[in-house]
Amino acid sequence: MTAPPDDGFRFELGSPMDQALVHTAVADPSGWRPHSESDDDDAAAAALDLFEGADDPVSALARDAETVLVDDHFRVGVNAEGEPHPEIVQLLRRHHAAFALDGRPGLIRGEEMPIVLQEGAELRSEPPRRASPEKRAAMDKAIEQLLDWNVIEPSTSPVSFPVLMVKQYDKWRFCVDYRGLNKVTVADRYPLPTADSVFNVLQGKR
Repeated sequence: MTAPPDDGFRFELGSPMDQALVHTAVADPSGWRPHSESDDDDAAAAALDLFEGADDPVSALARDAETVLVDDHFRVGVNAEGEPHPEIVQLLRRHHAAFALDGRPGLIRGEEMPIVLQEGAELRSEPPRRASPEKRAAMDKAIEQLLDWNVIEPSTSPVSFPVLMVKQYDKWRFCVDYRGLNKVTVADRYPLPTADSVFNVLQGKR
C-alpha cells in the first residue's frame, strides 16, 4: 500500500459542532476551504464568521422555533414582535372543543356508534381478571375519573369484558380486552386516505 501524495493540505476532526451550525454551513459550502499547513486558527475559522451578525441564519432558526404558552394549554409560535401569531390563537380558541385538554380523552356528544356483529354471532361474557391491590387501586381511580368526565356510564349489560391494567413507564394504563368482540364484529372497509391525498386537498388553503 502506498501513502497518499502530500499536497500540502490536511483535514482534521475537531470537537463536535453545533447541529444547527452544521446545517447552516452546508447551505453555503462556498465558505469552506481545506486547511493548509500555513493557515492559522483565525483563518480556519473564517467560514464560521460568515454566520455571525444580526442576520445569522442560526438565530433565525431559533426565533422560528420559539413558542409561548397560550390559555395554559397551547404552545404557539411567535412573530417578529415576540407575540403569538393572532391568527393561530383565534383558530385554536374557536375550535378548543376539538382538543383534549387536561389529559382528558375525546368525547363526542349526541352521536352513537353502532357495532355491527356477524350474522349468528354470540357474545360470551368473560370473567374479570385477577388484579393485585396496586392494580385494583389504579383501576378504581381510573374508573372514577372516567365516570366524572362522562366518558363511561354504569351498565347492566349481560355481556362484559375484562379490564387490564398495563404498566406504561411510571403509570398504569386502563385497557379493556375486547378481542372476543373484535372477532365477531363486521369490519369497516372504508380506506384511510394517504398523506399525499390529504396534502393535495389542503393545497392552496390557508
